[in-house]
Amino acid sequence: MRDTMPAVVELLASVTGSTAEDWEVIMDGPDSGVGVDFWFRNQKSGAEAYINLDQDHLTISVDEEKIYDGCVRPSHKRRSRHSV
Repeated sequence: MRDTMPAVVELLASVTGSTAEDWEVIMDGPDSGVGVDFWFRNQKSGAEAYINLDQDHLTISVDEEKIYDGCVRPSHKRRSRHSV
């Protein structure tokens, strides 16, 4: 799963209007038990992001607000509603 991390951070940066360098990995988040969970903290704003990748479905939440929920296949468009 480490190979997935750079792409996940880039996607997080893209949907939040930040840069990948703004986000650091934090390891103290709970495990959903479904798919792979990633937890990040924005070093500038302090916002915390949770990302769950389950097969081709991706959910991104920042400070407990869902900002992206959809398919990660290239043929599908992203839905973003948040800027950090």
